[in-house]
Amino acid sequence: MSVSGLVDPDTITATNALGNSITINFIKEGGERLLLGSGGQANVFKASHSLGKNISVKRLIIKTPTEINQWARSVECSYFLSSIFTRPDPNFLCFYGVIVHPLIMENFVRKIKEVTENVIFTSNIMNEHIVYMLYEFIDGRELDDIINESPEDINYRRYGSELLNALVKLRSVPTRIAKSDGSISDGFAPMVHLDIKPSNIMIETATGTLKIIDLNTVCIAYNIDGNNGCDRSAFTLEYLAPEGVPTYFPELFKKGSFKNKRTMLMASDMFATGVTLYKMIMKKAAINPKRDIVPYNAMGWENFWKKRISVTKEAGQEVIELKELELKFTPDKEKWASLIQDMVKLDYRQRPTAKEALDRFNEILAWEEGPGSVALPVNQGGGKKRRKTVRKNRQTKSRRRNRIH
Repeated sequence: MSVSGLVDPDTITATNALGNSITINFIKEGGERLLLGSGGQANVFKASHSLGKNISVKRLIIKTPTEINQWARSVECSYFLSSIFTRPDPNFLCFYGVIVHPLIMENFVRKIKEVTENVIFTSNIMNEHIVYMLYEFIDGRELDDIINESPEDINYRRYGSELLNALVKLRSVPTRIAKSDGSISDGFAPMVHLDIKPSNIMIETATGTLKIIDLNTVCIAYNIDGNNGCDRSAFTLEYLAPEGVPTYFPELFKKGSFKNKRTMLMASDMFATGVTLYKMIMKKAAINPKRDIVPYNAMGWENFWKKRISVTKEAGQEVIELKELELKFTPDKEKWASLIQDMVKLDYRQRPTAKEALDRFNEILAWEEGPGSVALPVNQGGGKKRRKTVRKNRQTKSRRRNRIH
């Protein structure tokens, strides 16, 4: 197969530095590769793997050193976060490796030897500009599709808990750290996803498990020994020590204050998770791109922030006022308002950490399953508990009343 003049075979055998070989074969329907999804940087196809299972293959065309560096960093982070070589994480897409041409193999090599030996496979039958990222195949649906098409299937208690647990895991990923003196040591790296949203979350059909996908943006949040950190600003600043990041307001919009203007809003994992929880729980979006973000691109996100920041002068001093998102909650879901409103605060210093958000989420779950259950309608989990309690205490009205309250 040839695409835009590039050699792109449908069956590829590749070998890593340890001599292990793999073969992938793109699955076709109607003579064309079975497309699972497409994005701004790549298309994702379904393929069979010599391990005897189906996989997802992200096909990239990489031509510049900057692009190679970005994806090489993604390979290293995915290796430690969730891969068949380390520990597949139930809530993150599992990474199988990357296939590159031998001519660019050295550009993917990083300081961690085990990553280079295990993950990087080479094949000389493909064009040097084509790179294949190999991931597990998830038989399931995007969370965004479930919310839009069948909101009654949203188990926001389970999905919300799993999503926040994943955020906590991102904060401290067991990894190998290459120190400046060339030595390697075990440690923990704070990682960020930078693109959490319902369309980047899938629910596995067989198990109902939530999985965060599209790991190409995952990176170590800031500079540590032997690692240059993210190649873009990590706006999940609530994960980091205040002294480790620049002041957020008003310097954010000054020239040179951030390296890349891409989707600055969703680049905050905490903000993006809050918006996602709101959509899961309320079955409607917190942000309307046509209303809140015009145009829908990196500059549009910057305009979104600017519309919510006003700077006035009082007694010769600048006064910064922030206009928060106006989220609306129905009475039966009002308990979630405080948590989600805090997660989407425009000032990152007022947002909870991932662990704090998870703890508060669990407190609300405990309230719903316990004393709050009698206040919930049947379809929100309260009806069954209430009916059971009433049946057990039918002897006297006073005992039943006391038990319920």
